Amino acid sequence: MKLWGALYGMIWLAFVTIVVLAWPNPPWAVPWIALLAVIAVAALARSDFVHLRETRVPGRVKRTASASYGLAVFLAVLAALRALQATFHWAATWTILGATPDSLLFLLELMVGLAIITQASAVAIAFDMWEDRDFEKETAPGELPPAPRPH
Repeated sequence: MKLWGALYGMIWLAFVTIVVLAWPNPPWAVPWIALLAVIAVAALARSDFVHLRETRVPGRVKRTASASYGLAVFLAVLAALRALQATFHWAATWTILGATPDSLLFLLELMVGLAIITQASAVAIAFDMWEDRDFEKETAPGELPPAPRPH
């Protein structure tokens, strides 16, 4: 798969993962499926970062990809905690500021997942524009040129 495809695939995989993570009152297997999906996100984020590092893309894009990978690892830890909590119901009666540990984990997962999508989108677009040399093609203010035709 071409690198640009993997970068855009990361966005969609993270999106689907968030949808699975957000399943309300899930059956016991859903948190474990979500954990597997998050591990796939982390693996793809690592692969994307490693392949980007081998290119001449600007450093900011590489640093953003590195941050996406770090966020994906953090999300995997949160998903593992939530899967364990859903299975063993530890601290099920605790509340912190009126919220249960499960709801706090969900909120953190959602925030980190959305951050991953944001970072992955920035990386994919920046790489795509760098690869096509789009930054060298200026347009006049107010102009909206048509998209180039594929070769």
